[in-house]
Amino acid sequence: MSLDEHLQHNRDQPGNNQPDEHQRFQVGVKAVITQQQRLLVAKHTHGGSWDLIGGRIATGGEAITQALRREILEELPGVTDIRIGGILAAMRLPGVRFPDTSELLLLLYSVDATIPATLSTEHCESRWVTAAEATQLGPVTAEAARVAHLDRQPPPSGHHHPAATGPSTATTHGGQRPDSLPRTPSPTIEPR
Repeated sequence: MSLDEHLQHNRDQPGNNQPDEHQRFQVGVKAVITQQQRLLVAKHTHGGSWDLIGGRIATGGEAITQALRREILEELPGVTDIRIGGILAAMRLPGVRFPDTSELLLLLYSVDATIPATLSTEHCESRWVTAAEATQLGPVTAEAARVAHLDRQPPPSGHHHPAATGPSTATTHGGQRPDSLPRTPSPTIEPR
């Protein structure tokens, strides 16, 4: 039974929709996209924090991987060839609370995709960061760098992704650097 099927099965059991003493969580999904031992991160337009591509699962029975694919398409318009791998980590974010008192549980998935793409208006910058840089950006990017093993030696020469370009320097979106992702309006994504 897949994780999605297991969660749906448990949700459908008598009494599982009743309020109880258990901790409640909202579930978020994040894409761990790496190229040449670097991690793709994006800076939020509002608040200025650096994060992985992703977001929360929609209510109404959206599958976990469907939510991740939706978030990737929304935040990286034009991205193609999305291949979602397995879960690399699950992490609880202490201190993140929602009005219904639920906390946030993040699932970090390994993702391959054809990059470059453009950024939605949700983000104002992007960069490819090393493990050391990811650790400085916050707990989510630090965990992503750890589980993606960015501190390992890179693969032998000739085994790199053709779209991975340039250093990990911060970029603003004006098309000035080949490793930047230009900012464009986010398209409307209809659920499948």
